Amino acid sequence: MTELPAATVTHVDGECVIALHGDVDIASAAEVGAVAKEAISTCPDDSRRIVIDLAAVSFLDSSGIGALVDIRNFGLGRGIPTMLTNLPGAVSRVLEIGGLGGVFESAAD
Repeated sequence: MTELPAATVTHVDGECVIALHGDVDIASAAEVGAVAKEAISTCPDDSRRIVIDLAAVSFLDSSGIGALVDIRNFGLGRGIPTMLTNLPGAVSRVLEIGGLGGVFESAAD
């Protein structure tokens, strides 16, 4: 498990779970992206999905959206799809307004 101010990463049952917390914005987006890419790079070979848990995200701006898309693309480059889970209402609205509602798999909360 990796603990940083913006993310906690675990590998569980074939999933690379990245739990973000706090504000994912211009101040933290680069760190979030770097932590996620490192985590994805260390995923076991049998990993079938990246799960980004957004339950503890209090704010998401365009830099945060960019980080999520970058994480998704990085995973897809390795053949691993990305799913968002536990989206707070405000975060979900930001993704919808940004036209990204259908870009990610999403779990029923």
